[in-house]
Amino acid sequence: MAIVSDGWENDPPRGAAQVLEIYRTKLDIQGRTAIVHCNPVFDSDDFLLRSLTPAIPTVGLREAEDLPTLLGFARFAEGTAELADLEAYLAAKVRQLLGEKREANEQ
Repeated sequence: MAIVSDGWENDPPRGAAQVLEIYRTKLDIQGRTAIVHCNPVFDSDDFLLRSLTPAIPTVGLREAEDLPTLLGFARFAEGTAELADLEAYLAAKVRQLLGEKREANEQ
């Protein structure tokens, strides 16, 4: 699951964090759903991302076309995937990118 926000909660304060915590502790106790917070806005003071809650990894997302790749990293960012899973994912991405490059060169 991807949540896209600027990290600022307007009303009620910490509302999104509370919903996410309840989801994790009551509805998805086994952690079957990977959740990642995508934030396209960096804080101008320290160039960091504002997270909704420390329980959900937050990543910077500038380009919409990067969302599928980001979702592929979600389980690893959460700490629920093994290193072998990440390596397999990255190997598949390399094959995909090399295939696209080869096709572009053939045209």
